Amino acid sequence: SAVAEKRAAVPEGGDLPVNISPFKALNLLKRVFKRDAIVLSLIFGVQTGQTIQCDASMFFLQTLLIPPNRFRPPVHLGDSQFEHPLNVHLKNIMQENEQILDLLNKVQGGADDESV
Repeated sequence: SAVAEKRAAVPEGGDLPVNISPFKALNLLKRVFKRDAIVLSLIFGVQTGQTIQCDASMFFLQTLLIPPNRFRPPVHLGDSQFEHPLNVHLKNIMQENEQILDLLNKVQGGADDESV
């Protein structure tokens, strides 16, 4: 039966896998939002005119807006000069994004996909 198959897919101890990719999480949330649109629109919806808009993509960033360099100048402390803290965080985000792209390319067999 289908229930027995689902139970067989769950590891012993009832623990479900924890690590899933952002794309899989987005796809799962889209299915949940499609199935339970009315309830979720009441919880997370934004009313625009007569309609209430609600979408799973509201939990994911596709674009990260950053202020121009003039608003994040280097910090001078005595004789030392340090990067603005926001620059440090942005650099870390870009490095981690590149690592994710590299890992995805390795998993997908070296396919060139830079749409992350």
